[in-house]
Formats: sequence, C-alpha cells, structure tokens
Amino acid sequence: MFLKLGITSFGASTSEVIIENISEKKGWLSLDNIRSGIAVAGLSPGPFHINLVMNLGYQLCGFRGLLLSLYSTHANPNPIQLEPFKSFKDLPGSMPYQGPFSVNTERTLIPHVPGIKDSRERILHTFGSENAKIAPGGDFSLLIYPLPKIALCYIFYLPDDEFPAAATCLFSANALSFMPMDGLADVGEYTSKKIIGIIA
Repeated sequence: MFLKLGITSFGASTSEVIIENISEKKGWLSLDNIRSGIAVAGLSPGPFHINLVMNLGYQLCGFRGLLLSLYSTHANPNPIQLEPFKSFKDLPGSMPYQGPFSVNTERTLIPHVPGIKDSRERILHTFGSENAKIAPGGDFSLLIYPLPKIALCYIFYLPDDEFPAAATCLFSANALSFMPMDGLADVGEYTSKKIIGIIA
C-alpha cells in the first residue's frame, strides 16, 4: 500500500488513497487516527505525503513501520550497489547525525563483539544474510540486509592485550538512493539493537 502511495499519489490525492486503503478497505486504523496523522503531517516540516506515510507507518507497527513506510516512499528500480562500502561519516549530509550514529550503531556493539562472533550464524540466519565475502578487514565481518536494497557491512575487531574490541558499520554504496540520511541512521541503530537482541 505504501509502495502504491509513493509511486502514484500526488498532493491531496495522498489523503484519499490513505483513507480508502487503511481505514475503509483494510480496517487497520480508525478514521480518527488517520485524521490525526493528516493533521500532524500537515504541521510537520518536509513533504506532506512522506510525513503522513511515516506517521501512519509508526501508528501501525512502531519504529519498524516508520522505517518500512519511509523506505517504500523512496522505492525506485535501481539495483543495489554494494561496493565501495561507505562509512556513515562519508555519506553527504551525515554530519548532524554522526555522533548519535556512532553511539547507537557502533559503540553499542563493542561489549558484545565476542558474543556476536559466537552467534554469527544465528544473526545471519535471522536477517537472511551472509558472511561478508569481500573481506573488508577486521577479525570478522557480517553483510546484513535489513532492507532489500540497503546492505550494512559490520566489521568487528576482537579485544586483545593491546586494543579493546571495536565495531564499524558501513553502508552499501548507493544506500542514499533508497532512504534519506536520517532514515539510514535509524536503520543502523535498529539493526544493531536487533543484533544485540539475537545474542541476548
């Protein structure tokens, strides 16, 4: 439904498609919830239809729904381009998000690096992903697809006598083609949280 909205709706027709599909046909949200979403979207900065879809996605499925609805509004036919992988700080426009991204996506994994190594197969199975075949460095790495056209390459270093554990998260080369910057920061954060949840 959100994919249809992203491809076919313009201006006021966005509200009509939402009301028709979410309230009348599917019964997912009440008309009052949709009206509330329309009001919030109209008052929020940025494009109305994206704000509306994100608000309704959040009402339906929490943060996962928000990210999926944002991803679907940026759907395009381009294929994913894995390499060269890019660090978050190298993505244009990432500066305001770099601190929170580092803390919530990379540093949060550091105490769990040995457990992540022991649970690699379970993590990869949960995400339907694979070991990174490109050998980008580190003691081990994981290539994870949290969304179909967005890949995250996690590179891990185990602690030793001289250095503490470390974790780095890299994005597929054209990730910004499928999700705006703030959405990519959230994808990294929630993927890391899910990894921790898997090994807990």
